[in-house]
Amino acid sequence: MAFHNILKLVALSAAMMMPSVAVAQQAPTASIAEMANTPLVRVNIAESLRTPPDEATISVATQAKASTATAAVTANKVKTEKLLSAIRAAGIRERDIQTQGIQLQPDYRWEPPSPGGQGRQALVGYMANNSVQIKTRNIDKLTVVA
Repeated sequence: MAFHNILKLVALSAAMMMPSVAVAQQAPTASIAEMANTPLVRVNIAESLRTPPDEATISVATQAKASTATAAVTANKVKTEKLLSAIRAAGIRERDIQTQGIQLQPDYRWEPPSPGGQGRQALVGYMANNSVQIKTRNIDKLTVVA
């Protein structure tokens, strides 16, 4: 018998053994001994499907460094707009493009210690990052974007 027919038979059998909704809400009236003698039916079903993927999600990001925070954000905005244009040109729908977040952080360089001194971090500028998530149902389009 096919798996789905067995599944239907099990579901029908289980439904026939269940009390009605009104009765199910009442407290059990059987004694513990009576319940112990009642047969127990336990059903575990597992199924695995192996199919090729029909949807893919990737994250891409842009990054820009500059001497000021404003310049880093502005430069990263230009890069992100170019990235979004390329994604749209690849045929990815607008609803499948989502900005994940923007980050701005200081960019430090380690300066080694001078003789008899200690090393220190020196601020050299700022770094801006912007990540974008792309979802597509056409797996072949990912290679065009990436």
